[in-house]
This record gives sequence, C-alpha cells and structure tokens, in this order.
Amino acid sequence: VEPEVLLDGGHDIFESSSVMVRTLRTLFETLEDYRVDLSGMLLKSSIGLPGKDSGKKARPEEIARETLKVLHSVVPKALAGIVFLSGGQSSLEATQNLNAIAKFGKDAPWPLTFSYSRALQEPVMACWRGKDENKQAAQALFKKRVEETAAASVGAYTG
Repeated sequence: VEPEVLLDGGHDIFESSSVMVRTLRTLFETLEDYRVDLSGMLLKSSIGLPGKDSGKKARPEEIARETLKVLHSVVPKALAGIVFLSGGQSSLEATQNLNAIAKFGKDAPWPLTFSYSRALQEPVMACWRGKDENKQAAQALFKKRVEETAAASVGAYTG
C-alpha cells in the first residue's frame, strides 16, 4: 500500500510528520475496517522531509528520527515491512536518509528497506542516454547504486 505524502509546498519537517501521522492513521483504520491481514502487507512509505519550496534542509539524522517517530506512533507491529520511496530526493539524499533510518531503526518491529526505483535508475539513465557506447558505464553505475543502497538499508553506507 502506497500512501505517499508529497513534497510540494513550503512546509517544514514537523508539518510533514503531522500529515504522515494523519494519513497513516486513516490508512490503518480503513485497513482494519476491511480486515486486511497486515502480516502479509508492505507499506510503501514516504520519508518525512521539509517541503521542496520551504528553503529548509534537514540532516539525515533529523529525517530518520522524525520518520521513525511517525511510524512508531501509528504503524501496527503486525505489518510485514516498510519500504521507503525516494521521490523528491537526489540519489545521494535518498541513500543517506535510508542509511540514517536503518541506523536509528534497528529496534523497529518491522523490517525496513527501500523501493528506490528513481534513486537507482535516474543516474543510470542519465549516464546511458540510450547510447550503446555508454552501456558498460551505465551498468557499472547501476551495480554501484544497488550496492550503495543495499548497504544503506542496513545502516552500513559510508559514502
């Protein structure tokens, strides 16, 4: 289930967290009404970030703490797992934020990982540009991005 909270707007990270809480609370109340078995469900979640028009940046540690605070306050422990979206973040930001979430979320009752199609593919597509002569470089870059993101998913990304 993917209840994405968009980054559009001038809100700060705390407003983002507030919207995530309301959104997830409504989601899980509805899932309960329909008797959805959460042990067989993944939550495809946004990360709590300031709005892209806010002019504010948050450090990965702050993003991780806010995101985990929201999840711990609303998400049932029975959930099979949480995968994070990379939308609105650069590949580097998405990797750094996932790494911080994994480090601070080691005690989470659900597995935490990524669903980063954009953060994995965007730099690769820019490298490849549909040209055969860029194929090997793009493949090497994709391998590197997968390795970096996999390391971040367990808090072992070092940059």
